Amino acid sequence: MRLCQSDCAGWYAYVHGNSSHQSRYRADPDIAGIGIICAFVATSFITLCLGLANLVLTASSTTDRNRIDISIFELLRHAALIYVTEECRTFWIPIIEKTTLALSDQQILTGLSVLVTGFVTQCSISAYHFAVVDDLAWFSANVHLTGLGILRGYLCRSPVSRAWRVCMMLVVAGFITASTVMQGHWAYYISWSFDAHCLFDDLVGNTSGQPGIWMWVDLVAIAIIYPMSMLPLYQTSLSVVREIIYDGPMKFLDTKIESLRDEELRGLGQPLAGVTAARIVFSTIRTLYFWWAEILTSRCIVYVFDLAWFGYGVANIIANRQIPASQTDGNESALTLSQVFPMLLLCSTTFVFWEACEEQKRRNKALSQRLISQAQCPQNQDNSAVTTPSIQTLEMRAIEDAGESTTATVSLPYRVNIGTGDGPQPFELGGRLQG
Repeated sequence: MRLCQSDCAGWYAYVHGNSSHQSRYRADPDIAGIGIICAFVATSFITLCLGLANLVLTASSTTDRNRIDISIFELLRHAALIYVTEECRTFWIPIIEKTTLALSDQQILTGLSVLVTGFVTQCSISAYHFAVVDDLAWFSANVHLTGLGILRGYLCRSPVSRAWRVCMMLVVAGFITASTVMQGHWAYYISWSFDAHCLFDDLVGNTSGQPGIWMWVDLVAIAIIYPMSMLPLYQTSLSVVREIIYDGPMKFLDTKIESLRDEELRGLGQPLAGVTAARIVFSTIRTLYFWWAEILTSRCIVYVFDLAWFGYGVANIIANRQIPASQTDGNESALTLSQVFPMLLLCSTTFVFWEACEEQKRRNKALSQRLISQAQCPQNQDNSAVTTPSIQTLEMRAIEDAGESTTATVSLPYRVNIGTGDGPQPFELGGRLQG
């Protein structure tokens, strides 16, 4: 079905070898300008750095049951490559979350706008510029997916924010999937200077060759990384999925292996090669299935996938922009408002980071003062000690006063008198609080 009015006869003759005339590239700095590309790449890179910092900060206190994560974190700690104090962790984690939240919000809007623009203007932009649109959307998705690992705790506590964010990410994923399929035409790489819609109108039955192979690689990557990143946000759904695709099969395999082992024991002294071989096969399947599940649920492996996603996007954007200026009509690097705006959005994240730091300092100070004031132990008129609330009570009161979302660490180098049956006893109070 043809959606555009322009003629594609020249393109058809060129890709089938009936003509040697190739259209010249038309510069479009609003799409492929160096400013907008740098903004998208830098945003994705910064988010990856925040993701790595969050992974390191939460490594020493993680409650994950994943064997791969536990092994990696233990190895790094034993090698003295990770040493994070409680004060450092509780101070920086909220700052990283807020900064990531700002970057993710920006990329949801800018990535979606770039994709919509690419699809709406496919009748007038070249296949090359549509490829750049897909590359930019790829970086935008990288920010979202990395951000989910950082914001998992926040989004699990905020169902409304989680719902709209996941919906927007699914919309972006749908556009990326469509753009990936539309680039699977066998003549895609030799048609970049022609209108994008010429390829798309001729797409049915022509997804083959090297573009078709890379189309399937991209689709498989999308099908793997999106569920891996989104499912942990829904604990109930995750439990159901785990029961269906992991716990159920594992119980079946364990039962089968145990049954075969019992049959082997009952038939000692008799040839049971078939039973033994079956047990070995089922045990191997169970081992492979176990580690497959561990890989898919590992935070470290998901982060490696995010790194690979970013590297693949960088390689694509570098390869796509290798077009000589002599073959282009106009200046692709001309400075336009559409290039400046993404850079300004990225710079605005600096203010978010700074404000988050200042807010965390204020909360820590207020919480410290509150906890210190409650730790004071006044004397009664008869010179007996007033019973002081327990450290746990003080911590709970401080958390309630500061709010549920506060994260702070407080050290109290004070000695107070605790009323006991033997009279007032000195007690060193140096507890830490994490809320």
